[in-house]
Amino acid sequence: MATTPVNAALPSPPKVVASIKPIQLIAAAITDGISSPEVLLPPGSSPHHFALKPSHIRQVTNADLLIWVSPSLESFLPKLLEQKSPHSTLKLISLPDITLLHDIHDHGDKEDHANGHDKHLLDIDPHIWLGPDNVLVIAQHIMLKLSDMDKERATLYQNNYLSFKHKLNDLNKTFKPQLQPDSLLPLVVFHNAYGYLEHYYQLPVVDYVSASPERMLGVKQVVSLREHLKSLGKSCLFVEPQFNSAIVDNLVDELPVTIASLDPLASNITVKGDSYIVFLKQILTTVSQCKHNK
Repeated sequence: MATTPVNAALPSPPKVVASIKPIQLIAAAITDGISSPEVLLPPGSSPHHFALKPSHIRQVTNADLLIWVSPSLESFLPKLLEQKSPHSTLKLISLPDITLLHDIHDHGDKEDHANGHDKHLLDIDPHIWLGPDNVLVIAQHIMLKLSDMDKERATLYQNNYLSFKHKLNDLNKTFKPQLQPDSLLPLVVFHNAYGYLEHYYQLPVVDYVSASPERMLGVKQVVSLREHLKSLGKSCLFVEPQFNSAIVDNLVDELPVTIASLDPLASNITVKGDSYIVFLKQILTTVSQCKHNK
C-alpha cells in the first residue's frame, strides 16, 4: 500500500503493542508505512493459559498503546494494566459500538478467569476479531486513538483506515455469495471461537469439539461427538494446528467427514499492512470449500 514517507523530523510514532497476533494484524493495517506494532504472545501461543515473563512485562510497561481484548481472554493482563494510564490502553471488548455475542454453543464448562466488575464478561465470546463488522470498529478505534496521540500523522492513520475498510468490504462482497448457508455442509469447529464469523456469515456451525483449545477430551466426549458426526452425514470438521491428530482419526474413522484446518490466532501469517485481509481470506476460502456439491 502506498503511503506518504514519514518525516524524519517528526518525533517517533507511538509504540503499539497488541496482546495477540490477530489484533496485531489489525493494528498493522492502521500503522502501515508509519510503524510496526509488536505482539505480546508469541505466535502459536494461546492466551487462555499464558504466563507473563519479565520481557513481556517490559513490553507492556514500555508500550505507548497496549491493545487487548478482554479479562476473560487475557486473564494475565488486568492486574498489570492497573499500573498503566487508561489513556495508554485500549480494551476492545468495552468499545461502545462493538457487537458482543454470548457463547452460542456453550457446553457449560468455561473457566472463571474474571472478577469484580468483569464478571459479566464471562459469558461473552471474546473472539471478536473474527467478525468483520467488529474488525472495522476495532480498526477505527485504533485509528482514532493513534490520531489523537500522534496528531502530526493523523492523516496517515486515517488514510490507512479508509484503505483497510475498502479492502475488507471488497473481501466480504467476494465471499458472501460463496458462503450461502444452504450451499454449505454442516460445520464442526475445533473450539468455541468462531461465533462472530458464524453470526456475520450465517454459517451452519452445528457443534464444536472443545470449549477450550487446551482442554483434553474424555472418552465420553469423543464417543458423543462421533455419534453427532455420524448423524450429520456429510460434514466438515475444522481442526487447529495444536489439535491431536489421533483424536481426529478416532472421530472421523469411516465417516463422510472432510477435515480442514483453521487457525484463529493467525500463527503463520506474516505481519504486514494487508495481513489481516490475508488472514480472513484464508479462513473464508477454507470454509467456502465445504460445499454440498463437492
